[in-house]
Amino acid sequence: MNKRIALSGLILFLIGVIGLFVMLLTTGGFSMEKKPIAMEKVIEINDLEQVTVQSTTIDLHYQSHDKENVLVKLSGDVSEEIEVDIRAEQKGKTLEITIDEDNWTLFSIFRFLDVEATIFLPNNSVKALDLQTTTGDVYVEEFDGAEIMADAVTGDVNIAHFNGTMMKGETTTGKLSLTDVVADTRLISTTGDVEFNGKLTRALDISTTTGSVLIRVNPTPSEYKLVLDSTTGDFVIDWPELQVQNDGHYTHSTGDGPKIIVGTTTGDVSLLTK
Repeated sequence: MNKRIALSGLILFLIGVIGLFVMLLTTGGFSMEKKPIAMEKVIEINDLEQVTVQSTTIDLHYQSHDKENVLVKLSGDVSEEIEVDIRAEQKGKTLEITIDEDNWTLFSIFRFLDVEATIFLPNNSVKALDLQTTTGDVYVEEFDGAEIMADAVTGDVNIAHFNGTMMKGETTTGKLSLTDVVADTRLISTTGDVEFNGKLTRALDISTTTGSVLIRVNPTPSEYKLVLDSTTGDFVIDWPELQVQNDGHYTHSTGDGPKIIVGTTTGDVSLLTK
C-alpha cells in the first residue's frame, strides 16, 4: 500500500512538472530572443503643476529640458514577446504617465527586460514630481520644483541636488540615498538602508525596521535637535559639538538647529561628519 501511495505521488509530481513545462513553452517563458527598444513620446501640456510616473520593473530617470512639452524616452532591450508602451493623460493640473510592460508574467522565467525611462520636464514649470515603481530604481538630480515623492518596493531611490520644500521617499527592501537635499525630508524603509549626505538645514525624519541609517553632514554652528530611537541597534555619533544624552535605546539632544528624528527597530544609526 505504501509503495502504491509513493508511486501515485511521484506520478502526480511528474504530471505537475510536465504541465509547468508546457505552460512555460506556450507563454514564451523560455524565450531568449531579445530586441532593442528606442521609443519616445512627446506630450503637450497646459498649466501643469504635478507629474506622476508609474512603472513595474523599468527604472525611472528625471531630466529637465528647455522645451514647453514633456518628453518620455524608453531605451534598452527586451525579449521578443514583451511589448512596452507609454500612456499619458493630463487630469486637471496633474499629468499621469504609465509605462506599460505587456506579456511580463509570473512564468516569464527566462524573459529579459532591461529598459530605462527618462522623463524630460520643462525647466521651472512643475511643482511636484511623483515617481512610483515596483522593482525599478528611481533617479532624480537637480529637480527645480518644490516637492519630490518617490516610491519603490524593491528598487533603490536616489535623489541628489534638490532644493525645495518637501521630499518623501519610501521603499520596502530598496536603499534610499540622498545627497545635498535641502527640504523637509521624510524617509521610510522596512529592510532597506537609508543614507543622507550633505548640509542639513531642514528637518529630517527617518523610519526603518531593520535597515541601517547613515547620516553624513557638515555640522552647522547651531546645535541639532536630535531624537534617535532603536530597540536593539547601535548608535555611532561623531559630532563633537553635539551634547547628547543616552537613556537606554533612546538618544536625544536639544538645540535650535534642524530636527533629526530616526526610529528603527534593529537597524544601526550612524551620524558622522563629512
